[in-house]
Amino acid sequence: MRHPEMEGKETEIAETLKNADFVQRSAYSSDALLYYRGIQIKRYFVVVVALFKYF
Repeated sequence: MRHPEMEGKETEIAETLKNADFVQRSAYSSDALLYYRGIQIKRYFVVVVALFKYF
């Protein structure tokens, strides 16, 4: 994991990837998707998935 504050949040990450409220492509990278799941009013848990191509 890239962010230490996400340690121990594996269940929330999996839940967000399975049941995202919406998904959008990153404005910064066309190879990244952002998965959003509402956790409170006006608060979201966001998981970024970047796809890397290896040749």
